[in-house]
Amino acid sequence: MTAIVAQEAIDAATRALFAHSTTLGVRLRPVVRRALPRDEVVVIVEGCEIRVKRGLLDGEPVTVQAEYADAAAAAERLRIPVRTVLERAVALARGYRQSEPEPPAPATKPERGAPR
Repeated sequence: MTAIVAQEAIDAATRALFAHSTTLGVRLRPVVRRALPRDEVVVIVEGCEIRVKRGLLDGEPVTVQAEYADAAAAAERLRIPVRTVLERAVALARGYRQSEPEPPAPATKPERGAPR
């Protein structure tokens, strides 16, 4: 059994292991986590905004993950598979440069009676 806990939770976690398992002892090892710097970009997939998190190595994206909730909502609206939206969003985010201007918002039709 393995439990990864914050330093301040070690005593409570150890107590829980003793109380709820058959173990007679636990081994403690410090663990250090290293994480990539991250950013978040917004890409447009067929008129729908999708937030995408990117892990950067030397300023270049190496890990790219679209927000599932955004993709699911877009897929429902567009009537296409969520996987398709996710794949398109990731492809767009891989090529997105932070220094680029935001993509223009999709054009909308003016409402009836609204000035043009």
